[in-house]
Amino acid sequence: MWVFIIIQIINGFPVDKKEVKGGFDSLNVRFIGNWPFGHSYAVSFDPSRNLVFLGSGGGVYILNVSNPSNPQKVSEKIHTRGIVYGLFYESVNKRLYIAAGQGGLEIWDVTDASNPIKLGHYFTPGLAYGVYVSGNYAYVADDSAGLRIINISNPSSPYEAGYYVTPGEAMGVYVSGNYAYVADVDAGLQIYEFYGVGIKEKDFSKEGFRLLNNIVKNEIKIELSPLIKDKIIQFELYNVLGERVRSYMVSKLSSKISLSTCGICPGIYFLKYNKEEKILKVIVNR
Repeated sequence: MWVFIIIQIINGFPVDKKEVKGGFDSLNVRFIGNWPFGHSYAVSFDPSRNLVFLGSGGGVYILNVSNPSNPQKVSEKIHTRGIVYGLFYESVNKRLYIAAGQGGLEIWDVTDASNPIKLGHYFTPGLAYGVYVSGNYAYVADDSAGLRIINISNPSSPYEAGYYVTPGEAMGVYVSGNYAYVADVDAGLQIYEFYGVGIKEKDFSKEGFRLLNNIVKNEIKIELSPLIKDKIIQFELYNVLGERVRSYMVSKLSSKISLSTCGICPGIYFLKYNKEEKILKVIVNR
């Protein structure tokens, strides 16, 4: 059986094997206390309240460790739909994000530690093993389904914003800025960049213009419908942060027009037809 244990690090230096006493403690690490319930795979900590969140089987124990030699149970009311393999505690909103294996991602409000409340969940396609939260996104290491990026801006209704099927099995994830670092078993460390979402795409199947190709180099080529009667047409190009990077005023001399992308950095952009609030994704390549 696995158990939660508390150890004290006396100093940060390596310990020579000769200093090991009784096969358990060394001169600079000693046993302090434990909570003997398992199997336990995940742990997180709230330093402001001295609370430990311990993932054990299909649930989470909330423990008060103000006295580390004698942890006290605050709650065991968090029950998940799968085994708890990963935890991330977000201190600002006091929310606990749980990677619950086949149960996917679960979001809990632990403001009242004695009475946690489930806010929402998202069933990922694989087995959720690890989770890291940054901004409005939860990054889930989802085994053979790779890295899944879940929008959690509305915790009661999370949805997938992006994903990457990794070459191995994603087990752990850490995020810094736009980069996600994934522990991917046999594939080792994998590093991915998430562009984010600045402007949402819309369905243009019945609209008055279309892109001839959404991956472009020097120019964006557009085909206009006869439904568009304007002689002068305005387009605007935005980056993934929603910032306008270029405006175009073009004359409708024919049904096909071109918009220059010279001087624009490679990446994902969104083209907006101002008059009708229409938006299309464009990938600028070099």
